[in-house]
Amino acid sequence: SVFVPHVVTLAPVYVSARDEGDDDVCRGVARVLFALAEEQATTIAAGLLTREQSDCLFKLIFEVLAHPEMQLASLAFPFWTIFSKELCQIGATSSNGRGGKLAFVDLFGDLFRILLRRARYPDNLPAPQNWRDAFVRDTEDFDSALFSNFRTYTKDAFKGCHRFFGSVDYFKLLLDFSLNHATTPHALEGVLFSIFSIVGEIPVDQQLPAHSVLAKLIEYLLQRLNADAQPLTWNTFCELVKKLAPQLRYMPDLVVPCVRLLLQAISKPVIFSSAVHAFYEVCRVVPEHLAPSERLNPLSTELLQAMQQSRTKGIGMDEVLGVEGLVLVVQHSTSAADQEKIILMLVNAITEQMQAIGNDKSLEMDAQDPRTSLMIARQQDTVQESLIATLGMLEVVCRHAPKRADGIFACLILQRVWSFVHTMVFKWRGDNDVLIAVTSFVNSVIRVAGASMASLMPSIMETILSCYREHYFSCCLESIAEAITALPTLGFWAEVLSKVATSSVPVFQHALEANVDVAASYFYVMKAALLSNPALLQTRVYSGLIPLAGASLQLTDKAALVSTLQCMTALFQLAQQNSDFSKSLHPALKQDGPAFVSGLMMAMSRSETGAFRTDATLCTWNFIRAFPSVEVLGPWFLAGVSKAPDCVLNQDELRLLVSLLLSPHLHSNARRFQAFILDVGRILGGLETAQALVAYQE
Repeated sequence: SVFVPHVVTLAPVYVSARDEGDDDVCRGVARVLFALAEEQATTIAAGLLTREQSDCLFKLIFEVLAHPEMQLASLAFPFWTIFSKELCQIGATSSNGRGGKLAFVDLFGDLFRILLRRARYPDNLPAPQNWRDAFVRDTEDFDSALFSNFRTYTKDAFKGCHRFFGSVDYFKLLLDFSLNHATTPHALEGVLFSIFSIVGEIPVDQQLPAHSVLAKLIEYLLQRLNADAQPLTWNTFCELVKKLAPQLRYMPDLVVPCVRLLLQAISKPVIFSSAVHAFYEVCRVVPEHLAPSERLNPLSTELLQAMQQSRTKGIGMDEVLGVEGLVLVVQHSTSAADQEKIILMLVNAITEQMQAIGNDKSLEMDAQDPRTSLMIARQQDTVQESLIATLGMLEVVCRHAPKRADGIFACLILQRVWSFVHTMVFKWRGDNDVLIAVTSFVNSVIRVAGASMASLMPSIMETILSCYREHYFSCCLESIAEAITALPTLGFWAEVLSKVATSSVPVFQHALEANVDVAASYFYVMKAALLSNPALLQTRVYSGLIPLAGASLQLTDKAALVSTLQCMTALFQLAQQNSDFSKSLHPALKQDGPAFVSGLMMAMSRSETGAFRTDATLCTWNFIRAFPSVEVLGPWFLAGVSKAPDCVLNQDELRLLVSLLLSPHLHSNARRFQAFILDVGRILGGLETAQALVAYQE
């Protein structure tokens, strides 16, 4: 406590400098003050200062806290965080009776009221008028980045107050302040922010006494918030509701009022994004409180109207989130009629949006000058974003559609919109992002509808396959794999897979390094066929996997390597089960086996850890077991091992490695063989010497 008299003498210096506008001197005094105050926080909390020392010290601390310059005032906040922790450790009263929480209740009350006034946005701050404006604009007297940083420190100080008072008293103080001092929507912004700052500190796994007080406070704030509130206040409300959503389980009467206000906010373009995220969180966490028919039916209509009202250019991905929130609520409806009615209403609305997008002519326009070219490019970007968002809405609707045993409902949705989707695919078939959105939608329907999609599948797969053959989009292959897995017995798969194989050869021969995602997806499709229905693949397609795998295994992309190894493992397992099939692979193996083994050895040299090591081990093991002719495999493995770039083995050591690799006694113990492959990988990667092979000799 010996420092206090010396620091207190700086108070006149600080006040004089503040009055003269000398922020540098004020900052210097503040740094000295809080460096010492934070260090002596335990002493102060224990009441070891005299009454006069304590009064003088906190008077100076509050002087700094009240400084009009935000960066300077924020120097005070860390002290209050530290101080509140010290007081909570001491408890209500210290051993000498002069410290502890009870001795500083009034000080924390003063701090709390100051924070509530300083934390809110300034009254005269110009609000953004439309989506093109920055959300908070700088002015001559306001720096938005500086204020954002200040609010971060303020949030920590609010947490300190919450720690000191506890949740119940914290919310009671807020309610009292709101009733007596925050009488306008803008003045409530500081209260909303103070709740937002600490709501994450409240447990979400149990109902607490604080919930009843918080419910009264929120109810009052909702009554005071109206359409005249500034966008900044609305935004803080939306951010609060998003964070508050888990607590609404214990305040169910607030769910509907919160959603009504969120729908108002959704209709305002400038705060649409924040509002729709909050809406989604409420729908995700407490959908059961919105699901009754008398709430659900108007909710669905009002949401679509609000989103349309806020639309200032195209359709954005945030609208997808709004639709997903609504569909999550629909899932909890006990009325099948309501479910189908609202889902079909959504599908009709989305179809109308897609029709409007389809009528856009920007893709057909020719620019006569740079300015026109730029305008057309911007319009095309808007249309593309709208199309992707619309497809995203369809995807979430199908993913969360009512789950009937036969999947008919999702299939009906696809039937209703496929002609529009097909048209969009044709117009935008060169755009990878659009194709990703299309295939995501199709995949969702496949997962839900299953066998009921059989009649539609030929048309859908032909469309997707044509896009792949023209542009080599890997998402097309992933969608084909999804369909094969769900419907493996359809008769046209052999033709589809044959076309996939034929189309993919040029990529593997000339542009594989630039299309590693195609390699990964190609082997993913073939693995799906091997595991679902091996009869789908013709012999030439099976045989063609060997040279293509040899090329793919030379890549460094881990996804491509893993997909290739897993596919070839499935192929070799099938060869072990069927001798005729094994013999059918011999011609391809004779021609392309050395290249495949060389690629396999390259993959092994990269198989240091995890699942990738397991994939390399299984592929090698099953390959050797499928074709056990040592006379053929020995030279191939010897050549492949010697090509490993980091391998430093001599010829004798290479022959020892290969002989062990082909040794039956190692193949009989899977765990021992996996350990051996790990060491082989380390040797091929230059991380281990041939000495590691000694342990595996008989």
